[in-house]
Amino acid sequence: MEFLRLLEEFRTPMLDVCFQGITWLGQSTFLGLMALFLYFAVSKKIAYETLTAFFLSGILLQAVKLLFRVPRPWVLDPDFTPVAWAVSAATGYSFPSGHTQGAAVFFGTLFLYAPGKIKKAGCAAVILAVGFSRMYLGCHTPKDVAVGMALGILAVAAVRRAELDFTGKVSQKEKNTMIFLGILSGAGLFLSLLMAGISYVPWEEAADCIKVSVLGMGFLGLWLAERREK
Repeated sequence: MEFLRLLEEFRTPMLDVCFQGITWLGQSTFLGLMALFLYFAVSKKIAYETLTAFFLSGILLQAVKLLFRVPRPWVLDPDFTPVAWAVSAATGYSFPSGHTQGAAVFFGTLFLYAPGKIKKAGCAAVILAVGFSRMYLGCHTPKDVAVGMALGILAVAAVRRAELDFTGKVSQKEKNTMIFLGILSGAGLFLSLLMAGISYVPWEEAADCIKVSVLGMGFLGLWLAERREK
């Protein structure tokens, strides 16, 4: 909290707008549009890699949120004031940071494919900037950001290490990965419904885990529809 209070002292209206724009690069709406662009205009392989890493880490992240139930910084410290118009987009619990995880997955995957050091540095800079923006806006602590970033990067590295092709014949590794994603999606949905059902967490706090688990199932359905004949 000390670091967040330090950043609060340096806030200005112009910086507020700037960092709100940066944080949007980790927003689910932007990432969804980015996924569609990758799929239809760039490379289905890159789109599949990105979305696989996103759902693997995203469902795990949401489950961790429900298990630890860490309140937002302004709840932890009522004297702390976040940037007001950033609060509405800060849904669910605080730990870990979902915006940072999403940015780490999408721009982390692009980092692997970006030609040249300048473009790679740009991808890395976006990940760090999104993480910093979450702290500047007062939505997350450094620990929230660090763990969210780590989950995203580890998921990207794991998918890359699996050497999934997503274009030619379906390999056993690809099948196993998607089976695991299906199990994880089902587990995430079950966990969130159970926790909300027994009032361990409020329904509104479980909503993000429910959403990402259902979307993970939808992504699995897309993969089945497109890849079942290969």
